[in-house]
Amino acid sequence: MQNIFGGNMLTGIVGDVKIVPNLLTEFIDPITMKALYHNCLRLDIADNNVKAEICSAILGTGFSEIGTGTNRIAFLHNGVVVKVALDRRGLVDNFQEYKRSIELPNYLAKTYETNYLVNICEYVEVMDQDRFIINERGIKQILEDLSKNYLFDDIGYTLKNSY
Repeated sequence: MQNIFGGNMLTGIVGDVKIVPNLLTEFIDPITMKALYHNCLRLDIADNNVKAEICSAILGTGFSEIGTGTNRIAFLHNGVVVKVALDRRGLVDNFQEYKRSIELPNYLAKTYETNYLVNICEYVEVMDQDRFIINERGIKQILEDLSKNYLFDDIGYTLKNSY
């Protein structure tokens, strides 16, 4: 089978790009999804870094790791980001991110699909620290706008949040 995916599948361009009704099932077969779910819910592994390594092995080489957060791991796959929950908090994070992306399309990367375990998201380039510092005023204005309707727990203008 030829490579049917070119660039971002969600552009609506027909031709070399395959438009599918459900990216979750297109990217991850049911057996793999069950293995990811088992990995997410297992209690015998407390370290999410170990679970992240297992997740990478389950998905294989077609998924390029972008990075691991506290409760999720992100991969680049066919022009979109695939975020996989590593624990129960990651399941909640995926759903919250999906809901917030609908509410705040001007501020957040779009999350196209979710099943709680896996999010399919828009790929965006992150700012490096120099660009983050240059844009401090604009970033603080966005945070101020968001703070009018949302409670913040672990975000703010600090260099550790620059990525």
